[in-house]
Amino acid sequence: MKPIAQSLTSALSAAGLPVEGVSLGDHADKTTWRVVYTSAATEADKALGASIVAAFDSSTVVTSRQISTRDFFRRWTKQERAKVRSAGRQNDDVADLSEELRSGSTVDLTSPLLLSGLRSLKAVLIPSVWANDTVAETRIAELIA
Repeated sequence: MKPIAQSLTSALSAAGLPVEGVSLGDHADKTTWRVVYTSAATEADKALGASIVAAFDSSTVVTSRQISTRDFFRRWTKQERAKVRSAGRQNDDVADLSEELRSGSTVDLTSPLLLSGLRSLKAVLIPSVWANDTVAETRIAELIA
């Protein structure tokens, strides 16, 4: 399920509505959105659902950006990869980040856990690979762009 549809379905379910899901035609046009209710739905449930849909702000839904793990690691310089490998033998946070990244076939570039993990690398990569905090933040932005 796509993030907007999933978020809307979650909002409807959280209100206690008996829904199977939603169908979004044009994401920018709520008149094309349809809620699929179970047979247990009453007219009052459907009215409440319509008000939830009307109030739903899809601009607040964060959509993920995923790339393959291989493509993510290709963004790293050889020097960065080598330093992270060696640091992972001595630093549990770096080891955990490396293990997490290698365990999946994709990397979600919008993940707060990824950003937190990359920022924890600053302690390992400054000054040996990244000259200072400004360079580190620039590289992190490049890695998740």
